[in-house]
Amino acid sequence: MIDQSSQFMAILTAVGEAKQANADAMNIPWTFSQMGVGDANGTDPQPNRAQTKLINERRRAPLNQVTVDPKNTNVIIAEQVIPENVGGWWIREIGLYDADGDLVAVANCAPSFKPELAQGSGKTQVVRINFIVSSAANVTLKIDPSVVLATRQYVDDRILEVLPPTRKPGSYTKVLIDKRGVVLEGSNPETLAGNGIIDAYTKEQIDGALKLKAPLASPALTGIPTAPTAASGSNSQQLANTAFVQATVSAVISGAPGALDTLKELADALGGDPNFANTIINGLAEKANKGTTLEDYNITNGVPIRNPLAAGSLDIHGGSFAFLSANQEASACQNCYWNGTSWLRHDVSRPAVCLALERGAVVVRKAAAGPNPIIWGTSDAVIDGSSLTFAAIRNKPTTLAGFNILDAYTKVEVTTAIQAAIAGVIDGAPGALDTIRELAAALGGDPNFANTIINGLAEKAPKATTLEGYNITNGMPIRNPLGGGSLDLHGGQFAFVTSVSESSVGQNCYWNGTSWLRHDLAAAAVCVTVAAGRVVIRKAPAGANPIVWVSAPELVDTSMLASAEEAESGANIARWMNPYTVARYVAKKVMQATEYVAGIAGIASINQVNAGTDDTTMVTPKKLKWGFSFSPTQNGYFCFPSWLGGFLLQWGYVYESQGATDYRGFNVPFPSACFGMVMSIEAATQGGHASGFGYVTQVIDRTKFIWSVGGSLSGGGYGYYWAWGS
Repeated sequence: MIDQSSQFMAILTAVGEAKQANADAMNIPWTFSQMGVGDANGTDPQPNRAQTKLINERRRAPLNQVTVDPKNTNVIIAEQVIPENVGGWWIREIGLYDADGDLVAVANCAPSFKPELAQGSGKTQVVRINFIVSSAANVTLKIDPSVVLATRQYVDDRILEVLPPTRKPGSYTKVLIDKRGVVLEGSNPETLAGNGIIDAYTKEQIDGALKLKAPLASPALTGIPTAPTAASGSNSQQLANTAFVQATVSAVISGAPGALDTLKELADALGGDPNFANTIINGLAEKANKGTTLEDYNITNGVPIRNPLAAGSLDIHGGSFAFLSANQEASACQNCYWNGTSWLRHDVSRPAVCLALERGAVVVRKAAAGPNPIIWGTSDAVIDGSSLTFAAIRNKPTTLAGFNILDAYTKVEVTTAIQAAIAGVIDGAPGALDTIRELAAALGGDPNFANTIINGLAEKAPKATTLEGYNITNGMPIRNPLGGGSLDLHGGQFAFVTSVSESSVGQNCYWNGTSWLRHDLAAAAVCVTVAAGRVVIRKAPAGANPIVWVSAPELVDTSMLASAEEAESGANIARWMNPYTVARYVAKKVMQATEYVAGIAGIASINQVNAGTDDTTMVTPKKLKWGFSFSPTQNGYFCFPSWLGGFLLQWGYVYESQGATDYRGFNVPFPSACFGMVMSIEAATQGGHASGFGYVTQVIDRTKFIWSVGGSLSGGGYGYYWAWGS
């Protein structure tokens, strides 16, 4: 019996102790999945480590929450929420089951009645079990979010964690974001430095630079103006007179190399070509500029390796016709590609599938074998339980206008101003080539400059648009060329395709042939992998290399969801049903039973059975027998069921009463009243009383009576009686 001295506790079962020891010794994760509650058949249970099941389990359901006690890291807290429409029984015992379905912990509790809503008193009840483990390090705190019923306190606490009430609303150009993408604070700086822009000049800097430029003056001179002759080699702003020019020309000629100090020598160096400049320009036009990228050579049939990986781990062909193909952002495809207008198959005899990333959503497209172009049979979003991000905040502006900054010139504006100033100074004259010496220097002092150029051009590669045209062997060819440069191996920072089995789309992670590694140890990593017909998400927070993935949940392919018609037909065993289609199916198949329609009906209460007016509920054998009993003996009775009025008929063999207080009792007391009674005198009655002689009976109450033979009350008679009542 429960009283103030009762003890309540939670312990590990023998199975739970063994699994805990195994988890600690072998570092094997241990996951709890379900909690069961029971009434212990009305007893006061005591937890027993030998238990493998509850005494009388009334409900088992997935856990709502599993946490480690913040005050004691060896205490595991498991929680289940029982909704208001479940109940009608007492809770005296609690059991915790792991992912294998084994009872690993058991507890008793003070009796608590859980009503159901149909009883007129519904409530949502939270059941918790706290138990001690040797170490919580190998316990996986994991729940199924699809079955979680969050308590109000849990929701309030989590909202306050993520969105505290101290945040100030408003629009900000600069924000501080935590690791979960939540904005911590914001500001609206109005300067380049405040916005972290370092590739632009402020207005003050531009104005200071322009102040160093002198205004241009162009006076119109007449007559024969004279000026002092500047010293030879002068490089000042002093005007040059004819004497200085003549001296300078002489110096230029005398300073020229012996092989290029005459016009003839220069003409010979130019190969006698009066259009040498155009010849060189035309020759150069046929050659490709030096470069280190595919774009530098205008190659269109190669994939740029934007993030080269060692050991050739970057792979866009993981299987037969499997490759990365995209017309918007990025896709992992098999036997399909985008030609710029339509989706096409490589092999029309085989099906095609495409896992596409489109504007932050993962979409699965499928098509059976058939002709080109592909007509996708399904195109549904894939359910991803990952956390939301502030994409708009991440996409920071990259221009002054994007930050609404008005106190700075753009690079274009600065360049235009400087070019205008330079053009005014030069006034269109090629100042670097206005003397023979400068021309000779431009030719590198080479008397065979034309041959030198021709020989140099011979070492250059002819223009081409393919990897093969340049004989490039270390570039990745596009096996399925797409128009508009839509094939992209980098969707974001450290985002690329990398594969160990078939194909993956990852961010800040790559496979080096042995392990998964991060590019940036301070950033998190995520990888969406298509392998063996499954789509799996792997996630890992910032940390050291190699990566230890903390989760690998499978994405749910909604293209395999059964339609309402398929669910109702029950013909397709390959598709799954969501709660809506299940409810719709049940609603159509399960209906109120009538005399003409097969269906379901509720169990009638004893009051409904007794009333006899409800034609929509079913009567159980227990209700049919409610109040029925009988005793087929000499002193017996027959009690009709309550729904027949509880009519009671009884009989017996008794002696005549010997006095006014010598009562005889009924075999069964009448619950309500005795309606009547008859007697039959036995033929062997003593005292000369004939069998047909009269008799007198008197019913005192529901439990007893008096009878006499001829009113004698002598006790000499014998008789049989019948009595009836309710």
